[in-house]
Amino acid sequence: MRRFASGSLAVLASVIISFASPQSADAEVTRVVLSASPAEFWGDCPGVITFNGTITVNAPGKVEYIFTRSDNAIDTITKTLVFKKAGTKMVTVTWTLGGQELPFYEGWEAIKVTAPNEFVSNRAKFSLKCDLP
Repeated sequence: MRRFASGSLAVLASVIISFASPQSADAEVTRVVLSASPAEFWGDCPGVITFNGTITVNAPGKVEYIFTRSDNAIDTITKTLVFKKAGTKMVTVTWTLGGQELPFYEGWEAIKVTAPNEFVSNRAKFSLKCDLP
């Protein structure tokens, strides 16, 4: 039986592992979709609109995104999703608005992916009409 020095075994093991598990390509966002629920709100205010979306990637990796909306509010917190494999993950955000000063509003919200590639979802449109006392 032939003996190897411990350093030689480490190199041999490293070479075998390199060939056995090729590295994955970085994720690329391929689809982003968002919808508003309810799309038409009519009732007591403030009203809550929930936005449900999905982000799809073609490989493992990390995705960074923010939400944008029609009132030009800026989402200052970048959100992160980690994908262990290609696929789709769900995201959700809510918007509370309406009242005496704003009894009617038509707007939208969207997902803006900032990394690994830029991608913007559809605009999830909604309308809000408050019942006034």
